[in-house]
Amino acid sequence: MIKEIIEGLLDVKTKWHPPEGTFTKSAEEIAKIVCKGHNGNLKKSVSCVNFYYNRCSEKCKDEESKRKRVINILHKICKK
Repeated sequence: MIKEIIEGLLDVKTKWHPPEGTFTKSAEEIAKIVCKGHNGNLKKSVSCVNFYYNRCSEKCKDEESKRKRVINILHKICKK
């Protein structure tokens, strides 16, 4: 389900593109990939996670706890 949603976002232009399948991984792996992709910038990393999960809308309601876990991890591993 997440894969189809992410594929639907391909027409949205962003400066950084996560590797394919990033948001299907564990919360820890997602956080590491996103933080590295944004050079440790916490604000950009959190915005990225919110961007992708917000576009899932109703289809990702079950993923809300995962999104929160990813953001909590980002606060620990990214620079302020």
